[in-house]
Amino acid sequence: MKNKIKLNLGLFIIFLLIVSLVSAFGVTTSYWLPDKPLILYPGETREVSLVLQNMVGDKDLTLKAQITEGSEVAELVNPDTEYFVPFGSKDISVIVRVYIPEDVDLEEEYNVAVTFKEIIEQKGQMLEMSGSVGANIPVLIKSYSESTGKSPAMKNPSLLYALAIVIVLAAVIVFVTFKKKKSKNK
Repeated sequence: MKNKIKLNLGLFIIFLLIVSLVSAFGVTTSYWLPDKPLILYPGETREVSLVLQNMVGDKDLTLKAQITEGSEVAELVNPDTEYFVPFGSKDISVIVRVYIPEDVDLEEEYNVAVTFKEIIEQKGQMLEMSGSVGANIPVLIKSYSESTGKSPAMKNPSLLYALAIVIVLAAVIVFVTFKKKKSKNK
């Protein structure tokens, strides 16, 4: 009987410890595997937004961001890696810049992992365990046209505008020349 009471008491204490580890915050991303990886081409740089939320509980949180995987191709844009996430918020943006080297092979894959750990102030209280969450951004390298759906000429819009102006000028010259020849023939 005493052993059963000790076992139940031990399980109850373990339960209380586990409940204190439940996260009241989360992070979302627009990229995931296998359906929606971030597709980039060699030499491309893109900024990706992660969104922090604090919808459960009743307290404001401060989270510290860290890139734990993929730091060779990614960095946090904000040099201050601590983010204040008030209770009830679901729109705190964290920008991650992903940059791909020019000489990378097509079909190369990277995984950018960002971890957010709760910062807990210690004011002479007992040691409190903090939670953490993370987001993964799978990155797949494709050719320029595969990653953007555009031809390489579309990479530089001013080139397209110049080409359009040349075509219009050529059409005007042909039209004027044709009109002059037609008026001389009359």
